[in-house]
Amino acid sequence: MTLHSSDPPGHSLPHPNTSTLAGFLRRGEVLRGLPIAARYAIAAAIVLACFAIRYALDDIYREPYLIFLIGVILVSFVLDRGSGFVATALSALVVIYFFNVPRGSFAFLSVGQFLGLSLFVAVGLLAATAIETLRLAVEDLAIATQELSDSRRQLGSSLSILETVLECSPDPLFVRDTDGRLKRVNSAGADLLGADANAIIGKRVADFLPRKQAQQLEALDRKVLETEESVTCEHQLSRIGTGDNPRWMQTTKAPWYGPDRSLLGVVEITRDIHEHRQAQEALKATSAQKDILLHDLNHRVKNHLQSIMSTFSMSLRDIEDPAARSAIQGAQSRLSVLARVYDRLRLRDEGEAVVNIRDFVNGLCSDLQPALIGLQPLALNLRVEPIHLELGRAVPIGLIVNEALTNSVKYGFPDEAAGNITVLFERRGDRLHLEISDDGVGMPSEDRRTGIGSRLIRALCQQLEGTVDWDGPPGTSVIVTFPLAGSRADCDPHTANG
Repeated sequence: MTLHSSDPPGHSLPHPNTSTLAGFLRRGEVLRGLPIAARYAIAAAIVLACFAIRYALDDIYREPYLIFLIGVILVSFVLDRGSGFVATALSALVVIYFFNVPRGSFAFLSVGQFLGLSLFVAVGLLAATAIETLRLAVEDLAIATQELSDSRRQLGSSLSILETVLECSPDPLFVRDTDGRLKRVNSAGADLLGADANAIIGKRVADFLPRKQAQQLEALDRKVLETEESVTCEHQLSRIGTGDNPRWMQTTKAPWYGPDRSLLGVVEITRDIHEHRQAQEALKATSAQKDILLHDLNHRVKNHLQSIMSTFSMSLRDIEDPAARSAIQGAQSRLSVLARVYDRLRLRDEGEAVVNIRDFVNGLCSDLQPALIGLQPLALNLRVEPIHLELGRAVPIGLIVNEALTNSVKYGFPDEAAGNITVLFERRGDRLHLEISDDGVGMPSEDRRTGIGSRLIRALCQQLEGTVDWDGPPGTSVIVTFPLAGSRADCDPHTANG
């Protein structure tokens, strides 16, 4: 699979070729690795071979230096500069002694002989130095060529991986230049537009989509080019002339930069989210239906509770027994707690019925305060964190608060004494802490064990899978703790309503 592109085929780096010179120099690496004495011995042997050739040609070839200069060049190529220097020196000595007149002597008969020898030595040394420099340059070039070849292979492998990843992606990919013309597209993109990949290159989005949809996408392209920032949007897409219903797509566009960080165009990735959008719409419709049903249920339940409490109120007119009246009034109070729960009931996003405990407890205490406290000089202090609990855990908490407040007013402040009652609800680690305390005279110990309210609080704590304890005197504190599981704090847990 290949990523379709507008670039012409065949553009690739040339394969490096090994030149004859580089090969010759590379073969001499073995000789250059020999000890210095061995290299000098080889240089002397080559000078000796040149001497033999020059001596054999002595009758027909009178030039003394040319054959030896060839030997110096050969030594410098196959060995190194130092060996070339040695070969130059040995060649000069051999020429002076054997081929200059007078022969068999190191004497010079003329200035021309001295100048010729000097020129030979200078040329030999220069040739050895130049060849050494050339050899090092060729070796560096060979290393650079090999590195370039390795980089080329790595680049080809990376491009192959990139093309494979893009082609395997189920999401359409488009690359457009600053004029809005397509430069690259993967197979998923070609399928989305319903056109042959080769026919897409160089086209604009308006060639495939309805005018309004094309204008929306082109406006996003201009925004990316102007701001050089990525954008994501959801839009509808349908191809021209297909009669297909529009499908919802999610498109992300980002700037496309060249190697020099110049802005070349826009890269676009599109994802089909039609089924996801339909599922979201269906979920919203279901949630709205649940809200309607819940409100209807709440209304009916509250009406039934109000009917029961009205019946209790009518019954109180005919009951004179204080104990019976107290029992019926307690039942009315507990039913009002249930009504308060349904007033505060709402749905989470996932459809679970929950109650905001802070709103619920604050509202409950506001309802209870006129009936329980009346004009008695008692201050009711509330410190409740905004935590949401499911309905099955909110009802026991409301009933516990109701019972504890009733007992505090009933037993803690006789003869309309002044005082304070505090309701605390907060998160402590992985547990929730509910405490109703007062600074009154305290609750009789037998009522803590056998009282109807105390037994009811213990039963409610069992529903919460928690524990209850009474503290005091001085005063009375009802302390309830139960697991955090099933709750959710809506804001900073240190935020409370005082």
